[in-house]
Amino acid sequence: MRTGTGFIAFERLLSAFVLALVACAAVWGAWHVLERPFTPPEWDGQLSGLTYSGYRPGQGPAQHRYPSPDEIAQDMALLAPHTHRIRTYTATEGPDVPALAARYGLDVMAGAWLGKDKAANEREVKALIRQARENANVSRLIVGNEVMLREELTEAQMIAYLDRVRRQTRQPVSTADPWGIWLEHPKLAAHVDFIAIHVLPYWEGVAIEEAVAYTLAQLQRVQAAYPNKPIVITETGWPSRGNVQSEARPTPQAQARYLREFIPRARALGIDYYVIEAFDGQWKRDEEGRPGPYWGLFDAFRDWKIPLEGTLWVDQGWQDRVVPALVVALLLGTLWNWVFAHWRWWARLLAVLALAAGASFVVWRSLADAGSYAPIQSPFIELVLNGLLGVSLLVFTVQLVEALDVLGTHRWRRAFGASPWPAEKPLPLVSLHVAICNEPPEMVIATLESLERLDWPALEVLVVDNNTRDDRLWRPVAAWIAERPERFRFWSLPVCEGFKAGALNFALSQTDPRAEVLGVIDADYRVEPDWLRDLMGHFTAPQVAVVQAPQAHRDFEADLLARSANWEFEGFFRAGMHHRNERNAIIQHGTMCLVRAAALREAGGWAQWTICEDAELGLRLMTRGCELRYVDRVYGRGLTPENFAALRSQRRRWALGAMQILKGHVGALFGRSPLSWGQRYHFIAGWLPWLQEALQVGVVLMCVAWTAGMLIAPRYVEPPIPGTLALMLAIVLARAAIGAAVYATRVRCTWRESFEAAIAAMALNYAVASGVWAGLLGRHARFIVTAKAGTRTGRQPLPPETKWAVALLAAAVATLIQNGFGGPEPLCWATALVVMALPHCAALWLSRASRPGRPSMQPAPAAGVDSVPGLTSPA
Repeated sequence: MRTGTGFIAFERLLSAFVLALVACAAVWGAWHVLERPFTPPEWDGQLSGLTYSGYRPGQGPAQHRYPSPDEIAQDMALLAPHTHRIRTYTATEGPDVPALAARYGLDVMAGAWLGKDKAANEREVKALIRQARENANVSRLIVGNEVMLREELTEAQMIAYLDRVRRQTRQPVSTADPWGIWLEHPKLAAHVDFIAIHVLPYWEGVAIEEAVAYTLAQLQRVQAAYPNKPIVITETGWPSRGNVQSEARPTPQAQARYLREFIPRARALGIDYYVIEAFDGQWKRDEEGRPGPYWGLFDAFRDWKIPLEGTLWVDQGWQDRVVPALVVALLLGTLWNWVFAHWRWWARLLAVLALAAGASFVVWRSLADAGSYAPIQSPFIELVLNGLLGVSLLVFTVQLVEALDVLGTHRWRRAFGASPWPAEKPLPLVSLHVAICNEPPEMVIATLESLERLDWPALEVLVVDNNTRDDRLWRPVAAWIAERPERFRFWSLPVCEGFKAGALNFALSQTDPRAEVLGVIDADYRVEPDWLRDLMGHFTAPQVAVVQAPQAHRDFEADLLARSANWEFEGFFRAGMHHRNERNAIIQHGTMCLVRAAALREAGGWAQWTICEDAELGLRLMTRGCELRYVDRVYGRGLTPENFAALRSQRRRWALGAMQILKGHVGALFGRSPLSWGQRYHFIAGWLPWLQEALQVGVVLMCVAWTAGMLIAPRYVEPPIPGTLALMLAIVLARAAIGAAVYATRVRCTWRESFEAAIAAMALNYAVASGVWAGLLGRHARFIVTAKAGTRTGRQPLPPETKWAVALLAAAVATLIQNGFGGPEPLCWATALVVMALPHCAALWLSRASRPGRPSMQPAPAAGVDSVPGLTSPA
C-alpha cells in the first residue's frame, strides 16, 4: 500500500538519491564547461627537429652539474623515435652529445653559447669548431643564442665570431635570434649561411587561437626580407605552465594545441623547424622565470607530456579522478538527504552541490600541482595557503549547514514560546541578580526600575557592586535600593575575586533559600513587565535548567556604530540560536537568563576561572544532562557598546573566554561525556570561525613578507596558484551571500542594515584573533566592563588594525606597480591582499564613526547604605 512504512521509506530514499544525482550531474557539467574541450588535428609524434639541453633535476650550468654520458645516451634513445635532428646550445658543457647522438642516427645542429665573458666565448668557439671537425653528424652550426637580443655583444663582435667559425669549418653557420632582431640587423645576414629565427608567440602575448597563424606570418616577413637565404625556425613552441603574457596562457592544453596545429601546417609548407624543447629544464627558472622550465615535450623526469590524438582538456585525464570523487559525493549526498529529509528540497540540493563541489576541489588541487617544478618557497606558501583554505572550507561548510538548517527547515522541532506558570500552582520565588562594576548610576537605576515593574509578586532583586573604586558610582544605587527594602537588597564588594562570576556567586550565597529560579540581568537592561509571567512555565518540566531570551538593544537607530553592532548581534539570535536550540546546544548568556536554582547549586555555581562564566555554565549544565531552552521573543533591551574600542574589547573578551572554556572542557567535548554529538558539534564548530581568524593573523604576516620577497627577488619568489586565491575569494563571497540570505529572511532588516552588520563582523576579526591567542596561550584574563554609557570623550585613538590595513594595501599596490594588470597571478595576489585588508579597513572605519552621545550619567553622593566592605565571593 502507498501508505505502508516500507514504501514511504523507499520513496524517501529515492528522493534523496535523485536530488544527490542531480547535484552531481550539475557538477559534472560544470567540469565539462570549465575544462574547455578542444580537438585539434591528430599528430603522429614526429618532428622536424628538437632543441636539446640534457640537464636533469638538480643539474644546471649555475651549479656546474652536468648530465653524464649515460644520461645523455638515455635521452638520445628517447628522442630517436620522434625526430632525426636535434639542436644544442653549448659546446663546452655537453661535448659528448654529437658522438652519442650519432649512435641513434641523430643529426646535430651544434651550438656555442656566447656572452659578455670573452674567455668563456673563446672556449665555446674552439669547442664548437672541434665538434664540427670530429663529428660527421654535425650538419649545421649556431654561434650564439639570442646574443643580440640580450645585447651582450655588438653587431661587429658577433660578425667577427661568425666569420671565424665559417672560415674554420665546412658546415653552414648562423646565429639564432628572434625574428624581429633579424629585421633590425640586415648586416648580420651577409655573414651567415642561413637565417636562424626564433618565433615564440607566447612571449609576444599572442592568444593560442592565433598562435600558429602568427608564427607563419613572422616567417613570411623574414622570408620577404631575405629571399635568397634559407630560413630555419630554430625555436618555436609553447610552455605548459608559467605566467600569463597578455593574451597568451601557458597550459598543457595550449602547448599540445600549438604543436598539433603547427606541425601539420609546417609539413604541408615544407618549413624547416626545431621545436623547443625536448625536456623540461628546471634550471631555466633562473634564466627565464616561471615559464622557463615548462617548454619540454617530455617532463623533467622523461615522461611524454603531449596527447597525440583526441580532445584536449585544461586538465588532461580529469575524468579519471572526477568520476570516483562524484561517486563518493553521490553516496554521501544520498545519506545526507536521508538524514535531513525535514529540509526543503532546494536546501538538500544545495548541500549536495556543496559536497560535490568540495570533492571536485580536492581533485582540482591534485591536478593543479601536476607537472610543477616550483621553487622550495612556493610549496611552503602553497602549504600554508592550502591549510588556511582547508580551514576556510571547513568554516564555510559549518556556516552553510547552519544557513541551510535555518532557511531550509519547514518548522523548528524545538520551537519554544511563552509558557505562563499554571494558574492552579502557587508562584515560586524568583531571585534576580544584577552584578555591577563601575557603572553609571542612572543607567543602573533605570534597569532596577524596570525590574520593579515586573508582573511577578514572588520576587527578590539582589544587586552586588564589585571592584568599583569610586563610591560615588554605587552610592546613588544603594540609596535607591534602601528605599525599597521589601524586594531589593544591595552589597558593595570593594575587592571581589572572579569579578562578575564572583559577584554572582556572592549573590547566590545571599539568595533566599526558598527561591526556585534565579535570573541574571545586565546593568544596562530595561526589562519588559511580562518576562517572568511568560517564561516561568517552562520550569514545570523538571529537566529544564535554563530558559534564555535574546539579547537586544535600544537607542541604536541614529548612529552607525550602534546600528552595526546591533544588527551584527541580531543575526546570531535570529538564526544561530535557533540552529543550536534544535540540538539543545544554545549559548547561555549573562543577561535575560533564567536558571533553576537547584541545578546551579548542584553544578557548583558560577565558574570564576573563565571570563565567560555564562557560556561555561550552560555547557556544564549540558554535561549534567540538563535541558536549556531558547525563546525567541525580546523581553529586555540594553545598550550597545559606547565606542569601537569598547565593542572590540567585548568581542576579544568573548573569544578569550571561549578558548578558556574549550581548554577547560576539552575532555567533555572530545572524550566520553553525556554530551550528544549535536552538542559537541555546535560548540566545536561554533568556535571554528574564531580559530580561523586567529590563524589569519599569521597568514597576514606571511603574506606581507612574501610580497616583499616577490618585489625583491621575483624570479625566486612567485605568487601562489591563482586558482587557490580565486577559490579563497569565492569562499568569502559565498559566505557574504549566505549571510545576506539569512539576514533577508530571518533578521528582516534592510540591505543597508545587513551591510552594516557585515562591516561590524569584519571589523571585529582582529579582536577575535587577539582573544583566541590570549586564551589558547593561557594568559591571565582580567574582566573588563564594556563601556555602554557616558564614557566616550573626544576622538578615539586609531585601532591596532590600522597598521595591518596600511601594510596589506601597500603590498597590493606595490604588486600591481611592479607586475601590472596583465597576468592573473599578480592580479589575484593583489586582490587577495585587498580582501585580507578589508576587515582592518572596516575596523578603522568604525573607529572613526561618530556618535552623538548618550546623556552623561554623573555619580552623586548618597547615604544610608547597607554595605559589606572587603567581602569576597566564596571559592
